[in-house]
Amino acid sequence: MTEQAEDWSAVVALISKHQSVSASAGLSDTEIQSIEHKFSFTFPPDVRSFLKTVVPSGAGFINWKKPEVIEINPDEPLLEEVMPAPRFCNEIEGAFFHLKAGILFDILKNGQWMQEFGEKPSDMKAALLQAKAFLESDKVPKLIPLCSHRFIPVEPCESGNPVYSIMGFDSIVYGTDLKSYLYNELLDYTPCTRQPKTIPFWSALIGEIHVAEPYDEDMIAVAEPGEQAPENENIMKVVENLMSKKHGSVVDATRTQIVSNEIYHTINNELSSIRGTYNVLLSLLNFEPNKISDADQIVLEHKMNELVRSAESILSATAHLKRNIILSNQKKIVTSVLERKDEYNELIQESQDLLTRFGEDISKALHP
Repeated sequence: MTEQAEDWSAVVALISKHQSVSASAGLSDTEIQSIEHKFSFTFPPDVRSFLKTVVPSGAGFINWKKPEVIEINPDEPLLEEVMPAPRFCNEIEGAFFHLKAGILFDILKNGQWMQEFGEKPSDMKAALLQAKAFLESDKVPKLIPLCSHRFIPVEPCESGNPVYSIMGFDSIVYGTDLKSYLYNELLDYTPCTRQPKTIPFWSALIGEIHVAEPYDEDMIAVAEPGEQAPENENIMKVVENLMSKKHGSVVDATRTQIVSNEIYHTINNELSSIRGTYNVLLSLLNFEPNKISDADQIVLEHKMNELVRSAESILSATAHLKRNIILSNQKKIVTSVLERKDEYNELIQESQDLLTRFGEDISKALHP
C-alpha cells in the first residue's frame, strides 16, 4: 500500500492546545500491523498516516497505544440475550459492541428498521437476530472507532472516507474526510462542505446530506480549542464566523438542532453512567482502605478513572450546548433550540450541581 503524504501539523497543533486531549508519539509500523491483525482490518492510508504521526487520547479519543479498560453493563434483557455484553473489555472492543448494540436498541425500543435488513419479522427476538446477522455480514463495511461514537469506514481502503457519528439510528456525517472530522472534533462542528463518499449501508443509515461552504482556514489557524467556558472569545470567534457564512438559515438550523439534540442525549447518558459509578465508589469507600481487597482496589481505580472521564465529557458537552444556545439567541435562526432552551439549561444546571455534590462527597470519603 502506498503511504499517503499528509501534513498533520495543524491538527497536531490543535491537539497540543486542547485542555482535555493528550498526544503520544505515533504508532510504529509494527504496532499498526499488530492492531490490524488483532481486529482483522486494514487502516486506510490517511488514518494510518495520522496515527503514525500522533496518537491522541482523552475526551473520548481511542488510545491506540494503551486502550483503556471499560465496563459494559447489560441494559435490556432481550438485547442481552441476542447480543451479550462483554462486561469488561478494552475501549476499542467496547466501541465495536456499542456500534451494533445501539442500532439493535433502537429497533427494540424505538421501532426502527431498514429495508436493507429485509422484511421485518413480527417476533422481536427474530427481528433483532436478523438485523444483527446483517450488520455482521460482508454487506456492511467495517468501521474503525476514532473517538467516542465517531467511526471511519475501512472500505474503500483509500484516503478520504467520511467520518460518522453513530448513536443507533441517530447518526450524522461528522466530517467528509479524516482531517475535516478532526477540525470538527477539536474546534466545533460545521456542516459538510462537499458530498461525502457513498459507503454501502452506512450512507443509507445517515440519509440525506446538506452541503455548506468550507471552513475558513485562517479562522482555524487562530483558534484556541479546548476552553470550557462558552464565553471564550477565540472559540466564539470561530463559531460565529462559521455560523455567519452564507450557508442558508435552513442548513444552520438543521446543523445546530441535530448537534444540540445529540449533546442533550449524550449528557443524559453520561449522567446516568456517572450516578452508577458514584454509587459503586461510595460503597467501596465505606470500607477502611486496608480492608479493601486487591480486586476491589482495581475496581476502585477503574471507577475513579471512569468518574473523571464522565465528568470531563459532561463539562465539554454542557459548554458546547451553552454555545449553541447563545448562538441561537444571537442569530435568531434555530427556533427548535430556543424552544428547548429551558430544558437544556435545566440539564446543564443539574449536571453542574451533580458533579459538585459528587466531588464533595467523594472528597469527604477519601479524606474524612
